[in-house]
Amino acid sequence: MHESARHSRRLRVYDLLEAAQDIGHEGVPAQLSEIRDQARHDADADLQQLAATGLVFYDLLHGHDHEATALECDRLVEDAEALELPGLLSMALSMRAMHAISVDNEALLADAGRAVALADLDEGEPVDRGFAWTTLGGAYTSLDLWELADEVNDRAADLAPECPDPYRQLAAVNSNRFHIRIAWGAALLEHGDVEAAMARLTAAQEAADTALLTVGVPLLWQHAAVAARDLLRFVRRAYGSAENGDVADDLERIHQHRLVLHEYDEADVRPYFDPFLALGLHLLGRSQEARALLAPATSGTAHTPADTFAAWVLAQVLSPAELSEDARAHRAYGALVHDLHWTARAGVLAAARARIAESALTSAHASLSREVGRDPLTGLDNRRRFDRWLSHDEDEGRDASVADPGAARPTALLLIDVDEFKQVNDTFGHDTGDEVLRQIAEIITGGIRDQDVALRLGGDEFAVILAGQPGQEHSGDVLEQAAAGRARSLAGTVVEAPWQDLAAELAVSVSIGWAVGAVGRDETGSARDLYRAADADLYVHKRARNFSHFEDRSAR
Repeated sequence: MHESARHSRRLRVYDLLEAAQDIGHEGVPAQLSEIRDQARHDADADLQQLAATGLVFYDLLHGHDHEATALECDRLVEDAEALELPGLLSMALSMRAMHAISVDNEALLADAGRAVALADLDEGEPVDRGFAWTTLGGAYTSLDLWELADEVNDRAADLAPECPDPYRQLAAVNSNRFHIRIAWGAALLEHGDVEAAMARLTAAQEAADTALLTVGVPLLWQHAAVAARDLLRFVRRAYGSAENGDVADDLERIHQHRLVLHEYDEADVRPYFDPFLALGLHLLGRSQEARALLAPATSGTAHTPADTFAAWVLAQVLSPAELSEDARAHRAYGALVHDLHWTARAGVLAAARARIAESALTSAHASLSREVGRDPLTGLDNRRRFDRWLSHDEDEGRDASVADPGAARPTALLLIDVDEFKQVNDTFGHDTGDEVLRQIAEIITGGIRDQDVALRLGGDEFAVILAGQPGQEHSGDVLEQAAAGRARSLAGTVVEAPWQDLAAELAVSVSIGWAVGAVGRDETGSARDLYRAADADLYVHKRARNFSHFEDRSAR
């Protein structure tokens, strides 16, 4: 696939991820499935994984089969780990953390901590890492870890200038910010810290205003932002922390917003809307209206932070001005329980930060290990990595930094040799020779996919490992064609590069041999067989030294 077409499809996935959170999202899965299937046909595992991520994200938002979604999340993480792409793996882990909400907090913290560490790496597409940051904000909010949620949203905002559509990234960040701060302010009111609560609610109102000024905010997000802004202004006025206004006009707008949020079943602001509206009414002496709003919403056991906030507001509404001794005892008991919850929350926050630190240390160690296997001249993986890939069937030889799918999958190996490189060094000097190798490395990496692996084997020898999809019918044939195309393209690009800008009369060409076979734990020794076949093909091409070899080979 042409790189511009691939880039367009990638951006289309992000269009659909946004559409999944908006009104009229029903057609999103079919479009994501189409992109995923086409990427599979094109042997583009990166794009295929991204589209699969979109499908799982849709199920997280709108699916009803909890167990099936759990399996989908597990598979998504496994596939991302096999591709060894930090951005996509961070996305997968953040989504599995979201799914673990109210099920397994320990698993949530583990996945979220690892996702943070991966998103922190300056590797992969910024837009992938930005999506992971914003998703992590939701996961941490579910555990009442608003400080962390705010921090990860700040990290997503920092990435916005590097994204293809910065406004889209900022739209998600600003929408998440007012969601987080509404929940945070509600909890602080329950805790009895009105001053801190007003500060959070003011920040939430400001974030809603900012979201409305951001270009490209989806319609449902706009409805939520307008509703949050007007509701929070009303509540702050009721507490006396905002300028006075016309209560009747405020309530008319707020009731209109309420109808819209209920019509579209908005998931983030709507659960807090009635409790905050009831609280404001109660503070203005309209407790009967407040009680009518809360009665239907609190007729059961509280399960979410919004439910507990609604129950707290109802308790405020129902409490008489003068409390009896029994009522005072109940209130004191409730305050004690809430203090214990707040203390426990501090412990969870500390545990979450410890998980992040632990994962960051692990990532740093893995990064150091990668550097040991990196060629200092070109930045490509080196011979040590290649030798480990050749020995993939030996446990001690396995290495996550080189494409090693585990289960057998079609794999192509390209061996690239610079023609007459000794003559380049002898004629133009070793500094020029080094620059030739660096530029050839850039040409190689610019012509392969993210999941492919480029290596410098030593001297003027390079290799590229192209991995297909395991168990996919005709994948070997597709990969054979892809290998022929990559070899032809790389050889042509090297010849056409402006070498005379580096040195007058300098001309550079390469010879490329390739082979395709099944590589994985189920195919012991196949990597070495593939290497021998590609080396033999390289020898044939070194002798031919012309492009007819590519034409003859791809026709076989």
